[in-house]
Amino acid sequence: MSAGLDADAPLRIAYLTYRGKPHVGGQGIYTRHLTKALCDLGHSVEVFGGQPYPVLDDRVPLTALRSLDLFNDHYPGRFPAFWEFKSRFDFLETAVFSTGVFPEPLAFSA
Repeated sequence: MSAGLDADAPLRIAYLTYRGKPHVGGQGIYTRHLTKALCDLGHSVEVFGGQPYPVLDDRVPLTALRSLDLFNDHYPGRFPAFWEFKSRFDFLETAVFSTGVFPEPLAFSA
């Protein structure tokens, strides 16, 4: 072990999630409970996530990442306006989503 590093010291954890809505799948549930448990153990956790944003414990800050908000509660499956497309990847994500396929595998391979 290197000098100055304490194996028992609390960790600073960046938790990354693509989408975090707790009502439509496991990712949001896992995010909430895992980050809470890590805080309970004394670690410092910050979540970085896109829309729909996760519901988190009060001790866990969220850094909200820009996205097209395709899973909006008021307009689920909405088609973004043309000015919302900031890159070809935004357009590609919407096009793939419109076919009934989740675009995550494509997004993660870019």
